Amino acid sequence: MYLVSEVGELAEALRKGRGVEREFADVAAWLLSLANLAGVDLAACMEERYSSCPHCGNVPCSCVSKP
Repeated sequence: MYLVSEVGELAEALRKGRGVEREFADVAAWLLSLANLAGVDLAACMEERYSSCPHCGNVPCSCVSKP
């Protein structure tokens, strides 16, 4: 699967410290394409999952930082 290959290329770019932006874009493009093929509205999923802090539920987050 192309997405897995691109994630590997991103990991390598992160280790080497170059080409990171391009590899992030490639991973995002394949992820969006895969979601589209599966009939998943990724924007709606992200809004539902991350519209508020997953811990305290507030926007903006009001979690007390842990030491």
